[in-house]
Amino acid sequence: MFFALEGVMKRFHYLHCGLSAVLAFVGVKMLMAGIFKMPTWISLLLIVSILFISIIPSLSSRSKTDGLSAG
Repeated sequence: MFFALEGVMKRFHYLHCGLSAVLAFVGVKMLMAGIFKMPTWISLLLIVSILFISIIPSLSSRSKTDGLSAG
């Protein structure tokens, strides 16, 4: 799993921020498990959204730098 993530992290520069946000979310969810029960589908939706939001800036910054190097 680490080697798969390592290859993806080279492509998406902001993915480490998204992964740290997901890890923080899971940690807070575990701490609050006795107090507040969140449905699984909401957790999955939040995790996918965080990852998607962290990948989009990586793609847009990569396309800008690709366009600059071509000229």
